[in-house]
Amino acid sequence: IVWTRRDLSYRDWAKDLWTAIEWRPLALSDAEKPDYATMLILGGGDAAVALQENLPESSLVLPAKKLKISEASFTMDFESTDHIVQVLSHKQWSTLVFAEPLAVDDPTLESHALASLLLILQEVATW
Repeated sequence: IVWTRRDLSYRDWAKDLWTAIEWRPLALSDAEKPDYATMLILGGGDAAVALQENLPESSLVLPAKKLKISEASFTMDFESTDHIVQVLSHKQWSTLVFAEPLAVDDPTLESHALASLLLILQEVATW
């Protein structure tokens, strides 16, 4: 008996017939470009700082006990409702970015930025 090994797997000729993924660079229109000047980045650490460096017109909020408001950066107590109200009412923000969960290793996600998420949602719901 002669034993031969044959590859019975074959390429499906119809695999790319119906769908295909092809990446093509497209220019953004003016309507699709976000307004980075009204973007507020909440959080601390390297991820939040790197995000603000890539979005130069955005504003960054860092954790601190005292409230400090300037044009490009803020410091506030993330557990203080008064601080959250003052920062949110400082400008009409189009986007709130919670940057801290991008780099946190804690699976429970109990960080200061996420602790303020509920307070922010409660405050915005009353407006």
